[in-house]
Amino acid sequence: MQVSEFLADYRKKTTPLAQAFFTEWKNEAYKAGVLPVEVLERFASLYPKGKQFRGAMTVLGYELAGKNPNEDIFYASLLMEVLHTAFLVADDVFDNDDLRRGEATIHKQWEFTAHSKGYKHACAYGKNMAFDTAIIGFYLAPLVLQKTSFSSDSKLKALDYVFKTSIEVAWGEALDISAPLQDSTTNRQATAIIHAYKTVNYTGVMPLKLGALLAGKEDPQWVSVLEKYGEYVGKIFQIQDDIIGSFGKSEVTGKAADSDIKQARWTILAQLLFEKAEGEDRQLVEIIFNQKQRTEQDVACVKNLMSKYRVVQAARDQALNYGNAGLQLIPHLASSSAHQDTLKNVLQFLIEREK
Repeated sequence: MQVSEFLADYRKKTTPLAQAFFTEWKNEAYKAGVLPVEVLERFASLYPKGKQFRGAMTVLGYELAGKNPNEDIFYASLLMEVLHTAFLVADDVFDNDDLRRGEATIHKQWEFTAHSKGYKHACAYGKNMAFDTAIIGFYLAPLVLQKTSFSSDSKLKALDYVFKTSIEVAWGEALDISAPLQDSTTNRQATAIIHAYKTVNYTGVMPLKLGALLAGKEDPQWVSVLEKYGEYVGKIFQIQDDIIGSFGKSEVTGKAADSDIKQARWTILAQLLFEKAEGEDRQLVEIIFNQKQRTEQDVACVKNLMSKYRVVQAARDQALNYGNAGLQLIPHLASSSAHQDTLKNVLQFLIEREK
């Protein structure tokens, strides 16, 4: 199955479940007043605007483990999407981004609300409300499992895995946020950990393994292969995310294309540029990334150097290598041609995605 069809089918089946879940919690929020309801409404409005890739991969992991998809796994997969939405709300504050999925980020929405009422600390208010929203999302996510009939043991194993992996995401985020405070040597040493914890495990391994855990699949050899495939998925996703983050079109991606460089985030592109740049170019990159702030001119300079040293092509070559390695694992994960095709198409979809 083509990934676009796979994702569309997933959204069709889970949209009513997500709507019912959020409606239930908005009704609960009314007990506290209108403002808590608005917090949930803004969160619920952001939720369906993404690809919902992680939720769909949770269902795929369940299928690969030998189970037929049912309402239980579709409901359980909402855990990944609610959790992901909460991470995005927080991440947008960390990155000081204005756009998410083509609309104002949650903290900017609340900042605009405060501005309209003449509040002089509108920026701080917006960020505080966004963090409050993210906290609600983090606690909502595991509650979707209450809607399923999986055994208590399966739910506990799933939650144990999700919580531990989420902590690792926060570790990766802490290292990423701190990149502007570190020298380039420290950042180069930390880059693998940042990408592994912040994106690779969380995007590729976590949803697939969550589905397999809920299916009760415990064959260690098979699970190891699933994790390796998920690792390649996550690495490709990260590479494309970094390319899109600096060279994507805002009208397509729904977010700015300069924040990574402005914030001196240690992306794969930054890593490759530091490896490839020579002489005065290398010194210039060091100066720009070590400054307290970067201007539009600095961003343009870094992008020009990335083009000069063919950094984007080098990153794409890495993604292709990961894709080819992932292809080798597919026969060990699935015997049916339908599942094998889906696994192949997932790799191709991620390599080619533009948003």
